Amino acid sequence: MDRLFRGIMNYRGTDRLYMLEQFARVRDHPVPKAVFFTCMDSRMIPTRFTKTNVGDMFVVRNAGNIIPHAHHFRDEITTNEPAALELGCIVNDIRHIIVCGHSDCKAMNLLYKLRDEEFSSKDNRRISPLRSWLCNHAYSSLEKFQELEISGYKDPLIFQSETPLRKFVAYIDHENRFSTEDKLSQINCLQQLANIASYGFLKRRLEKYELHIHALWFDIYTGDIFYFSRQNKRFVEINEDTVDKLSLEPKVREALACQELDWEMTRRGSEAQGQGHTRLRISHIRLTHGSGQTTRRCLAWREWLLSVYTPWPLIGSELAWDPA
Repeated sequence: MDRLFRGIMNYRGTDRLYMLEQFARVRDHPVPKAVFFTCMDSRMIPTRFTKTNVGDMFVVRNAGNIIPHAHHFRDEITTNEPAALELGCIVNDIRHIIVCGHSDCKAMNLLYKLRDEEFSSKDNRRISPLRSWLCNHAYSSLEKFQELEISGYKDPLIFQSETPLRKFVAYIDHENRFSTEDKLSQINCLQQLANIASYGFLKRRLEKYELHIHALWFDIYTGDIFYFSRQNKRFVEINEDTVDKLSLEPKVREALACQELDWEMTRRGSEAQGQGHTRLRISHIRLTHGSGQTTRRCLAWREWLLSVYTPWPLIGSELAWDPA
């Protein structure tokens, strides 16, 4: 506690006035941009590695960055996580939900051990709230991991996306950079996206792409942060080469959801670079559904796609952006 008290005194002398200014700016009209779920691990400081300020995010932390599936709750029984989703996305109209896992997660290390029946027995769960929490709410992640294990860590996994009819494919650590438990941690991170989509009060916004769900993964050994790219079908390191393309992905998904696009891939030469490159061209766009508000948003995305979008660069021998 002495260190805590000394830290508070340091804050009073250095950061307090600056934070009060920030509080004053957002006090009456806060506009948070995301609900951020992450682990309670003391090494995870999301506001620091995202460089976000007061009022930018709602941050929810627990053991293993887990959001329980809606089927666990009946009547008035619930937990903090769905309440946070409602407060953020319904009451405050936040449009982005982020789940951030990390390497060397102690909760995931324990979940990996729960494959042992004796270790996960009811008697052991009765005396361990942590084991009970993981067995009740993270076992689906363990089942997905076992699918990966059977394939020799090579085959892709299929996860539910924003609605039961939408799926996405994920290759987990295809380069085999991380430990077995870290692979489980990445799977667990993606499984939470399906859990989030299970809540009925989010259904309408998810179906209309008014709400987006994302997965981040933090490597505590290197400080690198990875974003799950649905186009790339894997976690991609966020760096100078990828950040612009990754930031466009949610916009592309919304544009594609709003419109039926007739894509035409053309190759044109670049005299400046002396080599050809692939460019995505939209030959025509037809609106397929939506209210006036949705139509206006679709038209805005059409203009954006026509003026801004260029495809992903080649990564290795693969075309990272797959319009199909």
